[in-house]
Amino acid sequence: MILDVDTDRFIEVNPVASELFGYCEDELKQIKSQSLVHGGMDHRRMELRRESVRQVLSHGHNVWETTLQRANGEAFRAEIREIRLPDTERRLIRASVLDITDRKQKEAAMLQSQKLESLGVMAGGIAHDFNNLLLAIMGQSQIVQKRLDSEHKALKNVKKIEQAALRASELTRQMMAYAGRGQSTEREPVNVNQVISENAELLQVTVPDNVRLTLDLMQTPPSILAERGQIQQVIMNMMINASEAIGTNDGSLHIKTYTYDMCDSDLENWKPITPDLSAGRYMCMEFQDNGCGMSEETQLRIFDPFFTTKNSGHGLGLAAVLGILRSHKGSIQVQSIAGEGTRFDIIFPIEENVQRKAEQAATIDPNVLDGRVILVVDDEEAVLETVTESLQSYNIHVYSATSGVDGLALYDDHQSEIDLTLLDVSMPGISGVETMQRIHREHPDAKVILSSGYNRLDADKLADVEDNVAFLQKPYRAEQLVALICNTLPPR
Repeated sequence: MILDVDTDRFIEVNPVASELFGYCEDELKQIKSQSLVHGGMDHRRMELRRESVRQVLSHGHNVWETTLQRANGEAFRAEIREIRLPDTERRLIRASVLDITDRKQKEAAMLQSQKLESLGVMAGGIAHDFNNLLLAIMGQSQIVQKRLDSEHKALKNVKKIEQAALRASELTRQMMAYAGRGQSTEREPVNVNQVISENAELLQVTVPDNVRLTLDLMQTPPSILAERGQIQQVIMNMMINASEAIGTNDGSLHIKTYTYDMCDSDLENWKPITPDLSAGRYMCMEFQDNGCGMSEETQLRIFDPFFTTKNSGHGLGLAAVLGILRSHKGSIQVQSIAGEGTRFDIIFPIEENVQRKAEQAATIDPNVLDGRVILVVDDEEAVLETVTESLQSYNIHVYSATSGVDGLALYDDHQSEIDLTLLDVSMPGISGVETMQRIHREHPDAKVILSSGYNRLDADKLADVEDNVAFLQKPYRAEQLVALICNTLPPR
């Protein structure tokens, strides 16, 4: 396209320009170049355009990007390469316009994926360290409660400390979920419809009266292998997000379930969020509302942790949903138009022939615990002290160490006494997994419990963890630990 700078009109255009903008060649010559800019020319855009013209006239060429629009109002991102043409009477610029919308979207998606990955690592690390602190807070609170008389004035305050720590542990679980590290609960076959139906009453309470909730659940849906509590968390977060988007106006939220066979050609639409997604059969949940909708800029940031468009809130809801989906090898897509509403599509892979595993109830038997000897190894002294005191309150003798090296030395000295070893997974030097492996080389039947602020899956990644090794995620209550010890130790 050849532009006359002084009149801001094109004196020559080629058929490609006509096709790109949706005008015939004569129409393009009758309109000013400014009218092709999406959103019109405000003061800032005018100044940028003047600067671009100055660059071309001064240096002979310039390359810049902007958002243009076609005759039907459709916007597209454009790269414009301009060259000054020699003319004694007029100031002419030859402009080559390239539609780079797809390229910019792919670049944005790649940057988004990289950002989410790095933020996920950071969130997981923070949550891991925070879980160690919470274990100490919860454990010490329980110890104090045992030592206080039931009528002691401080008892209710200590209980409040424990309750606050429990609420904080919920937040760390959301951070773990964002990091794709979820909870350590064993996964089981889950019927998504059943989870939605069982919580229908709770869902109705969650959704304000001005929001009409409708369910369209498929008949006899296949099960997915998942952590039931996390599926409920996904559903609740999506509903709360939709109801807040609707606000105080009358609106509707529609939840639909169905199955979807994804082929290789479909993967490109999902991979910007979950690059390792594979073709196969998926269980789908659709959440569609007619709320305020989102701009394109907002859609690019909705999965960022701590990003929120609300006046209040921590901005972890959708970040946690994404983390849960990633940990379950699922994914999420969003379609939204500002002022018209939003639709989220969530998919979980369907496991064929999934059978429900029988869960063994955890019980505490004082006779099993009395007089036992346990080696506890953890590099966090506050955790080590808390766990030691908690176990001693059950008449258990405890050897403790703050490193894998010291733990192995204690085990060698007292192996004939030690009934079980409790190991922290993440320790500097020799990790808990490596410590366990060294113990099992000489004593393959030795009982071990691994514990971590991460989950079992992360422990498994560090090394090949034996199936008969128990696992307990931090933070945990003393009762959870001793119940697991009872189930792990053989009867006397």
